[in-house]
Amino acid sequence: MKTKKISIYTENAQPLINSKTTAYPPNPVSDYLVIQFPDLKELTIYDRFGRLLEVLNFEPNSSISNITFDMQAYKSGLYILQLKSENHIRRLKIVKQ
Repeated sequence: MKTKKISIYTENAQPLINSKTTAYPPNPVSDYLVIQFPDLKELTIYDRFGRLLEVLNFEPNSSISNITFDMQAYKSGLYILQLKSENHIRRLKIVKQ
């Protein structure tokens, strides 16, 4: 299986998750979340109860790996982001302040 690098940043540009580790520090985000996930095809957002909130589709492009996701419209709380590429699916818990 080919390994993909995944990095998540808040507006403070602090790395929150890296594909080389399975643990990551708390990640409160207030406005914008920058997602670095090569060949991202789909970003799905769920609330803490697993209810589907939004699905965003992207054209995979290996030269563009950063997506800025606007979370200003979301209320404070826990969200689950599902990142999907052709061969990988990754779920992340994000705290919105």
